[in-house]
Amino acid sequence: MEQQQQQLRNLRDFLLVYNRMTELCFQRCVPSLHHRALDSEEVGTVGAPELTIT
Repeated sequence: MEQQQQQLRNLRDFLLVYNRMTELCFQRCVPSLHHRALDSEEVGTVGAPELTIT
């Protein structure tokens, strides 16, 4: 039983760290959600100018 609780704590900790990392990466890559098209800063983070949506 104790082993299962430890595994759940480990999973919870991992998911919290993963969630925080993805949140930080998204905020750095997408500073604004006001436009559909990628701005120059976003294109630089993605590294793919062909992803620009018009």
